[in-house]
Amino acid sequence: MRNILAQRFSVCLLATALSACSSMATLTGDSFTFEGQLPANFSMRAQAHYGVANDCKGRSQARSFESGFRSTSQQYRFSIPVSYRDGLCEMRLARVGLYIHGRYGDKEWQRTYDNGGLVLVDTLPQGAPAFDSDGHLS
Repeated sequence: MRNILAQRFSVCLLATALSACSSMATLTGDSFTFEGQLPANFSMRAQAHYGVANDCKGRSQARSFESGFRSTSQQYRFSIPVSYRDGLCEMRLARVGLYIHGRYGDKEWQRTYDNGGLVLVDTLPQGAPAFDSDGHLS
């Protein structure tokens, strides 16, 4: 009986350790900061799209980062992981969709939006803006 309890405890301890490793991976990977300023009554959503990087049989995934609406101007700042692990699969950032929404009244028709995005490439095209030594896009 004591042996069975020890085995169950060991299995539970191992399962807890493995799940902790899985959730800690998102905290230790590389990331970049996407930040800017929005006027009053605007919101920003950045949706990071990830693809499977190794020969894993996983599926592509997305994570969203949102600022929400505020009645005053606001600064948004999202720390977006460049890669993370999902079980045995390594997920790598492929693109970031950007969705900006604005309101200029209470009625449904008094709203506006615009969409954009960032795409990750291995080599910048000729004439593309460069990053300065502090990592800011010039």
